[in-house]
Amino acid sequence: MKRWTEDRGASGAIEMVLAIGLLMFPLVMLVASIPRWVETLSMAELAAQEAARSVVLSGDQATGEDAGRLRATEIALNHGFDASAIEVTFAGVLDWGQEITATVVVDTPLLVIPGIGEFAANDVVVSHSERVDDFRSFPP
Repeated sequence: MKRWTEDRGASGAIEMVLAIGLLMFPLVMLVASIPRWVETLSMAELAAQEAARSVVLSGDQATGEDAGRLRATEIALNHGFDASAIEVTFAGVLDWGQEITATVVVDTPLLVIPGIGEFAANDVVVSHSERVDDFRSFPP
């Protein structure tokens, strides 16, 4: 007669390793990515605000847009992003009472796994509008 022995310890250990490897690791990586998403959104909002403000305070629109793009790129670099990951566009006319809208697009991965790579790139798009003061002076 053959006797069956209980080996619950071995199967429990295998199940624990699989649970950690297949369930917990992806969940931890996803949760660990949340601060990067928040940082990207915060950086994009700041870059859009500063870019629009640079145009509104400049003497002419072309110079202001160049200064705004430069300012947004500096903000991205200061936050640890690559300069090629940010794109800034402007809408509106630099004239009394008008609005200048800066739109910042940041290419950011949804999931970063250290040692493996980045997955599922996504664009974060933020716009900010600044009103040109009705009583500001423009250079002649």
